[in-house]
Amino acid sequence: MKKFYTLLLLTIFLPILGHAQSASDVNINISPTIPEPGERVVLTLESFSVNLTDSNIRWLAKSQVIKEGAGIRSISFVAPNDDLSIVIQILTPEHTEIVKSLTLSASSVDLLWEAPDTYTPPFYRGKALPGPESLIKFVGIPSAVTQFGQTGTKNTDFIWQRDTNTVGEAGGRGRDSYTLLFDSLKNSELINVSTNYAGKIASAETVIKPFDLNLSIYPLSSGGEPFITRALRSGDSVNRESSFFAAPYGAHPKYLDNTSIKFDWLIGGNSISPGSRPFLITLSPSGNNNQNLEIMYEGIKSLFDGFKRTYQIKI
Repeated sequence: MKKFYTLLLLTIFLPILGHAQSASDVNINISPTIPEPGERVVLTLESFSVNLTDSNIRWLAKSQVIKEGAGIRSISFVAPNDDLSIVIQILTPEHTEIVKSLTLSASSVDLLWEAPDTYTPPFYRGKALPGPESLIKFVGIPSAVTQFGQTGTKNTDFIWQRDTNTVGEAGGRGRDSYTLLFDSLKNSELINVSTNYAGKIASAETVIKPFDLNLSIYPLSSGGEPFITRALRSGDSVNRESSFFAAPYGAHPKYLDNTSIKFDWLIGGNSISPGSRPFLITLSPSGNNNQNLEIMYEGIKSLFDGFKRTYQIKI
């Protein structure tokens, strides 16, 4: 999670003596524009009409003077974790006083993602990783949600960017999620979300790369439950009738019974009919001979969703 700061600026113009300059003639630049805690921040005063070089400038933080002198136009400090108020008092050579009040307000947003249509086998405890052409859902959780519950989300403005391009239809008030189809011709997706809650701005981004498809075969118990801790390996022996199921990690859609997914099984080069559930196969021993077990998975509606694997087993 990254925590950022929003700049709130209040300018008070107090003419004391002489010609009064416009309050808007003195600006404060902040670098970086949206700092995060622990980052060094530089504040700089700029003006084309006010003689800042010969002005006495006093910088205060939490009512304590941190810097003062003629022409002190900038200060730097490390952004803290909490809100920080800074007051700048400027006394010009014409004896005009300009007071500026600046507040850095802490704000943050977490950017989470999931691959809702990507397959993982039963009892798999890891995160589903997107393959080529998978759907990816991104969710932005601003700090306002932690403080104010769902009211925080409903009152937060979201801006979503994909590869630095703003996705206009995805953003807006309360639009905390964005779903896209992974571009199979790209090596990665760069996603950025910016939030604005009551003037507090935060931003977060992430880079998602496609997961290389993989396929494992797991044995089933007599009760039909998978032994997911022990995948089939070359060199294994099948010495009694056993059932196996194929688990194509990164496949989509996530349900293997879907008709857009195709499985082909071969043993010793000969096709095996898997029955009504094509991801399941039953093998019977036939002399303890070395045989190649081949499994081919294909997403029929996809150009890139497919995988082939060969095991040399004794059966």
